[in-house]
Order: sequence, then C-alpha cells, then structure tokens
Amino acid sequence: MVPVPEQACTLAVRRPDTSLAPGRTARISTEGCSLTFEPGQAPDLAVGQRVDVAVTASGLSKPLNVPSVVHHRYEGTDGRLFDFRFLDATALRRALPEALFAVFDHRAAYRVQPDPSAPIEVTVKATPPGIRALAYLADLSVTGIAISVSAGLEQELRAVQRLDLSFRLPPTFQVMSMVGDIRHRRLASDGVRYGIAIDPERTRDFPGQQDLIRDYIRSRQQEIFESVLE
Repeated sequence: MVPVPEQACTLAVRRPDTSLAPGRTARISTEGCSLTFEPGQAPDLAVGQRVDVAVTASGLSKPLNVPSVVHHRYEGTDGRLFDFRFLDATALRRALPEALFAVFDHRAAYRVQPDPSAPIEVTVKATPPGIRALAYLADLSVTGIAISVSAGLEQELRAVQRLDLSFRLPPTFQVMSMVGDIRHRRLASDGVRYGIAIDPERTRDFPGQQDLIRDYIRSRQQEIFESVLE
C-alpha cells in the first residue's frame, strides 16, 4: 500500500451505534487500508472483527461503506494503528468514481499460505536445461510466489534463474501458467525455498491471472480468520 494525500479522501470506522470514528489514513489500496487514532480516541476493535470502513470524498454523494476485517492492531506511544482488509475488493473498484479510484489503485502484495491439509503442487520447467519437476506452493501474492523444492532439484536448478510455473488454485482449479525469476533461495525444513517474482511481460494474461490469485487470497484470508475465531 502507498501513502495517500490527506485531501483526496477521508476514512473512518463505523461504530456499532453507526457513528463514525475518523482516523488518520496512513496507507491505502484497493485491498485494504491502515488508520491511526490518537491516544484515547481509538475504537476498541478485536483482530478478526468485521467492521465497515466509511470512505468520504468529494466525488461521492454520501459515505461509501466498505465491509472490512481487522487484520492487525498495533499499540504505539502516539496512538493505535489498525490494518483493515477489504472483504470485496472487486465491488469496491466498481463503486469508486474514476478520479477516486486513482488514489486507491495501488494494490498491496498480500501473501497467503495454502491450507496445510491440502498442499498445492507446482510444475516447474526450465528450458534450457530441459528440466521438468514437481514442487509445492509455500505462499502466494499477486506479484510473487514462493515454492518448496527438494535438495536434489536445487542441485539441478543451481544455474537457472527463470522458471515456467503451472499450478491450480481452489476452488476453481483453473490452470495458472506463469513465468518468473528466482530472486532468493534459502534452506527450509522441507527442502529449499525459492522466492520468485512473476514476470508480467512474459506471463500470458497476467491481469486475468492476478484476479484469480486475488480471489484465492481473499478466500484463504477468510478461512484463516474463521479458524482463529473458532
């Protein structure tokens, strides 16, 4: 997320009694925002709690209520900070006027891990040297992917930087095909972890595949929130 000009719009948390608790906007994107509150003025919100974030701007006839969930809460000497994740980024983009969308149109690279009980296989190809092997998805964002490879595969790929990757994400299990560059490698308990930056120029229909990743991220976030609250 990126800093937002204060004059562009204001954001507030809608309390249960429908009154607004205005915060200072620290960061904002189409997927979430961060608000800070002065000491003694911050609402008491639990992590995982669902709230409406009210957006007020000159391009809106009335405040736009954005369903959100509290993802992070931080207590500082100068106040309290909340990170909110918007629950329906697609609907938000449709509701925002074009001028205001320019302020929001900075997507955060939120990263999620797959369900440990349902590992996701990733087919890895490198040409040359003509390698094709299986790895496992470790985490995923709209700009990058981390995979776990065996020590043996790391030996084969030690001189390789660019990979072709394919995998299927629930619930649609549509095939995702991407090209990425290995940015870092590190030892992990399950082998070697690769951090890979997706190449938007070499990846077919990159925006469309990003939308599928966003759907998966929102779904996993919801599953995680619900499991925490159980």
